[in-house]
Formats: sequence, C-alpha cells, structure tokens
Amino acid sequence: MGPHDDRIRAAMTRLLAGESTNSTGSLTVTALAAEAGLHRQDVYRSGLIDEWNDRCKQLVDGDVGQHAHLARIADLEEKLADSNRKAKRYRTERDEHAQRIRALANRVVLLDLEVQDLHHRLNDASNVTTLRKPAQDPEAA
Repeated sequence: MGPHDDRIRAAMTRLLAGESTNSTGSLTVTALAAEAGLHRQDVYRSGLIDEWNDRCKQLVDGDVGQHAHLARIADLEEKLADSNRKAKRYRTERDEHAQRIRALANRVVLLDLEVQDLHHRLNDASNVTTLRKPAQDPEAA
C-alpha cells in the first residue's frame, strides 16, 4: 500500500459518486489527482491506477453509470429550472423598473412644461406699465 492510497481511494469514491470537491469531476487520472490533492505521477505510482480504470469502465458500461448520469441530469435540470425562475423574476423586476422610469420621465416633462409656463407668466406680469401720478399743478395747490 502506497503513502497516498487513502487519499486516492477517497478521491475515487467522490468522483465516481459525482460529488467532486477539488476537480472538474471528470473521470480522468488528472481529475483523480486533483481531487486527491496530488500530482498525476503520485497516482500512477500508487498502483491504484488499474483499479481506477476498472471502476471507471464499470461505471460507464454498467447500470451504476446510468444511474449516476441520470442523477446528474436530474440535478442539472433542477438547477436549470431554478435559474429560469430567477431569470423570470429578474426580467419582471427589470420591466417594473423600466415602467417606473418612464413614468418619472413623463412627470419630469410635465414639471418642465409647468416651469416654462410659470416663467412666461412671470415675464408677462413684469411687462405691466406703471402709471405715473399726474404732476400736481402748483397753482391748484
């Protein structure tokens, strides 16, 4: 038994169960080494490479592989459905915000028109001519 066999066996178990934590999860020696936290050469030197190849072949060829693939597909379908629900919620929020922005933009336009109208009224009011008092006739006083 090699010095890394326990780590390699634990990594094999995780990869074959589709529960990788440190690798891509693919059934390759590179992924096995990454999952075990070792170099590929350590995996090849351990003597477990034949067992790894046999178990991968059984998984791919046997019912276990079919079950693992179906479980992985179901998991991915669930994640896809969750992503679709989130995307729908985000689109709804985006559309609501866009509608609010349009409403506020319309209010800004109306307020701008009111300001312009008030400026015109103010200008019209300042064009009023004031009447001068008639000059007092010094003789009449």
